[in-house]
Amino acid sequence: MTNGSGVCLAELIRENRELRRANEILQAAVAFFRKTFDPERTHVVEFIDEYRIRFGVEPICRQVAMAPSTYYAAKSRPPSARKLRDEQLKAKITAIHKERGGGVRPVWQELRRHGETVGRDQVARLMRELGISGRSSGRG
Repeated sequence: MTNGSGVCLAELIRENRELRRANEILQAAVAFFRKTFDPERTHVVEFIDEYRIRFGVEPICRQVAMAPSTYYAAKSRPPSARKLRDEQLKAKITAIHKERGGGVRPVWQELRRHGETVGRDQVARLMRELGISGRSSGRG
């Protein structure tokens, strides 16, 4: 059955279903990325991981402007040296902050006393990622 312009009802139903799915994906993306305007690729990959069962990888990639091959490459690629180093430093930063408290500068200084060659900006970035700030120690 077609309407006056020759478009089949089944095609309209299919298009409507695709648009609804795209709308759901975009609504989920807005909620997921609400903190940042331009998410890093790792955040987009995390989003796809979380919603891939519900929507599928390719439809999500279409909506977030990422090639499916980029997603699959990111999943199969080993972590970078920076990522591995960051994870080591995060563990040390967490331990130092839990023990001594303080903000970026005291944590950075303590890391340097322990022989870690690390920049203060890097410590600030990692503390932000960990959600650590200010004076908060296990003492008192």
